[in-house]
Amino acid sequence: MSVPRVVAASFLSLLLACAAPRPPAIDAAAVERVVRDFAGALDANRLDVAAGLFEPGARWANVAAPVAIDSMLADFRRWQSIGLRSEMRLRDFVVDGEGDVAWTSWMNDWTATAASEAAKALVRTYAGAGMGTIDSSRSEWRHTATFFESAVLRRRGGTWRMVFGHTTSVAGGQ
Repeated sequence: MSVPRVVAASFLSLLLACAAPRPPAIDAAAVERVVRDFAGALDANRLDVAAGLFEPGARWANVAAPVAIDSMLADFRRWQSIGLRSEMRLRDFVVDGEGDVAWTSWMNDWTATAASEAAKALVRTYAGAGMGTIDSSRSEWRHTATFFESAVLRRRGGTWRMVFGHTTSVAGGQ
């Protein structure tokens, strides 16, 4: 074999040996499941389960500046303590990513039921800020709103966890 062929063959062998292995494919259903589990945990008042779906140091921008997940969950804890119940209906998921990082977005048709005066005052604040509508025709008020949400997730040891999330209000509940 000639020297140029030996060099070329050696170079090709080196390239193949050094090529990075392909990252595992993104499992869109697994990513969506993490988000649905998070919404379900919030609806079921299982804030410990919700917290476990985030990496340490994760943040969420809930129609405002980003806060630590513990702070956001403290808001939910306060809402639950005044009798505000939530129901999230998630739809229209889009999931993409590469390797151990995924990003997803979805629509959240949210309903809050408020029976106490403190809970009613809270939903009045949200509706007054242009986020949804209130049905106050019964003793339990129902506040409905639609949000566009997104999250970034990271996979470690085969487990997906959220590292950042964002919520924004959608006018007119589209």
